[in-house]
Amino acid sequence: MKRIEWIDSLKGFGIFCVTLGHLACNYFIETHIYSFHMFLFFFLSGFLHNHSQGNVKKFIAKKTKTILVPFLLWNLLSCLVGLLLGKSVYESVRLFFVLDGVMCWNGPIWFLLQLYIVTIIYFFVEKYIPYGKYLSIPILFVLWIFISENNIFLKLNILPVCLLFYILGNLFRQSYSRFSKAFDRKHKPLFLAALLLICGNILFGIVLNKRITFTGADFGNVFYCCLAAISGILFYLILFQKVPFLRTNRIFMYLGKNSLIIMATQYWFFTLYDAISERLFDFSLWAYRNTFKALIVCIVTILFICAIIEFLRKISVGNGRLRKICAWFGINLSNQA
Repeated sequence: MKRIEWIDSLKGFGIFCVTLGHLACNYFIETHIYSFHMFLFFFLSGFLHNHSQGNVKKFIAKKTKTILVPFLLWNLLSCLVGLLLGKSVYESVRLFFVLDGVMCWNGPIWFLLQLYIVTIIYFFVEKYIPYGKYLSIPILFVLWIFISENNIFLKLNILPVCLLFYILGNLFRQSYSRFSKAFDRKHKPLFLAALLLICGNILFGIVLNKRITFTGADFGNVFYCCLAAISGILFYLILFQKVPFLRTNRIFMYLGKNSLIIMATQYWFFTLYDAISERLFDFSLWAYRNTFKALIVCIVTILFICAIIEFLRKISVGNGRLRKICAWFGINLSNQA
């Protein structure tokens, strides 16, 4: 499938928000970020779901290679580091297999695990169950309400909400052409719609609900959470469709193309920063909320990761083995990715 510029750009903005949200910025900003950011990634993944991949074996093989293998490798490395930091073998094994629904210290990689499970389930729902995607929506919403709070094997307690927004993204793709025409023609109605949507996100995501967390499966009021997520997603969809600077922003597009590796590696940098600051200054990175600190650390971390990607891209020219190893870890070295 040909890449869609505004989706890469929006994914780049999303991964920037994910990184910033992990660094104890202003509570209002953090609560807003958490009200939509992971919902957005599942929504966009559903939007990009490839209907043409009808062969079950090929589909599963591709998703295993591009999603599950990177998750397993990063999870394995993280658990090995956990052993060096004092975790027992028994605890590390349980963390690696997510037996209790609890991830290792490298928390953001939970997304890869859930995305893999979601894509496989949705493939079968769409292929073999007539109207399955429509029938699934109310069922998933009810399951979200009743099972999300209890951690279970493979974090399957949050599967309903992840699959729900994946399906919503896929359904939005089916009517996207009509929205696209509206983006091209109607300025004032879109401006008013965007204003109402961001107000809705603030009302339901910040004023009426608390700061949520996916990893802790703490969504507060599920109805408010859902309304805040949908309004936030649609607001940024309009923004990244209507504003040319955002639609084709080269920085955001680059981050979007490399969002997997930024998500999988940021906690390695955060943990390193924290270890250094505690050793030298007796100070923890998360000791207090400060948006300027969070923004600087966010930008520096992303720059470090991008520099590593470009270094690997440069030294991998003509080195097929290195490119293959990088692909296993989800590091994209192709300019066309």
